Amino acid sequence: MVRFAKFLAGSTPTEERLAAYLKANPEWVRLEFKEAKQVPTHGLRKSIAALASTFGGDLFLGVKDDETIEGCSFDPSALSNALEQREAPVHEDVRTNLVEVVGDPETISVATGNRVYWFKVPEYGWVVAALHDDGTLGLYDRPGANSKEVAGLAAVDFFNRPNRARLLRGVYQEAVTIERVFQPVFQGEGFINEDAVGALTRLVRSKGWDQFAKASDRAWVQSDEYLGLFLRLPLSYTAWGKLPYQVQPNEMAQVKNRMADALNRMRTQLEQEGILSKT
Repeated sequence: MVRFAKFLAGSTPTEERLAAYLKANPEWVRLEFKEAKQVPTHGLRKSIAALASTFGGDLFLGVKDDETIEGCSFDPSALSNALEQREAPVHEDVRTNLVEVVGDPETISVATGNRVYWFKVPEYGWVVAALHDDGTLGLYDRPGANSKEVAGLAAVDFFNRPNRARLLRGVYQEAVTIERVFQPVFQGEGFINEDAVGALTRLVRSKGWDQFAKASDRAWVQSDEYLGLFLRLPLSYTAWGKLPYQVQPNEMAQVKNRMADALNRMRTQLEQEGILSKT
């Protein structure tokens, strides 16, 4: 199905355009709409968590199941209060602040005098959890037109399921680790020891890289004189580093700057896509 932003093709979202979109696209994996006379706190949380943890999608508040557009009368600040999930327990492997995940909704004015809130949910780089009324966190999948909680072994599989965003985030984190391995060289030691060579080799040969770069887009060279890495990632950002075993002082700054620039460009692109939180 076509996302609403692509359906608009640059035009302003209006009630008429939304009605045409809903008529052509029923609720499914990447589209959900809810009637919302008041903030549907738990329903909103689980829908955003499910969409962000899977393939992303569009969520419209103020649309009935029969696609009638009535809008919402409550203030958008009430949505932020529900989505921040301030009472959520801290878990380093999941994201719970849904405002950081999805941002602010776009508002579409409708004939009733109300507003439809349009959430453009990204395919996120982390598993996203919804806070339950009892203070626990839940994971939600989106296999069809409804968001479903997953538990037990299904939750383990869901948590480990790769998607483009999570894999790209993993590649970026590996690139950061590679840059960290090079830090002793940048800080004046001027050479790469065998431990560094082993760490770099393990990182670059990991499956995370393989899923994003064809052989023609990836090169890892180890010779008697230098180590080299070239990796062309999606959307035209490139990681590149070439480092002699014995680095001259004037070369150190060039290599360090080149790697830092590659990491910055990768991070900027991933932040723009919503895969990484903005710094």
